Amino acid sequence: MKRFAIALLFLALVVSAFAKKNKEQVTIEVVSTVNSTVKGELAGNGIGVAIHGKKIVHTDAATMKVIINGEHAYMDCYEHHKGCTPIAPGMYNGELEGKKGGVWIEYNMPLTHKLMRQHYIVAGSW
Repeated sequence: MKRFAIALLFLALVVSAFAKKNKEQVTIEVVSTVNSTVKGELAGNGIGVAIHGKKIVHTDAATMKVIINGEHAYMDCYEHHKGCTPIAPGMYNGELEGKKGGVWIEYNMPLTHKLMRQHYIVAGSW
């Protein structure tokens, strides 16, 4: 019986450690979106550059003017691995990430109606 109680307590601790923390649900008004692409060449004396020559750098940036809880903010895309899809002006649901200043925005992709989530970070105010 003691073993069962200890195993149950251990299981409860493990489950609570991995439980999703509650994030604050907010409504986000996207006022405008600015998307820009920066493309350039990088040269140097690293091993990769020595073998392949110049390295081409391509970066997409998405910045939005939003209103969250009555506050005006600029939001920058924080999806490093794939970039962000531009979001049209309108009202969206999202989650505040707490101390990190991040916001997850949810929207439906046009035509496919697939639910998407993108991560943005507060970049200033307007």
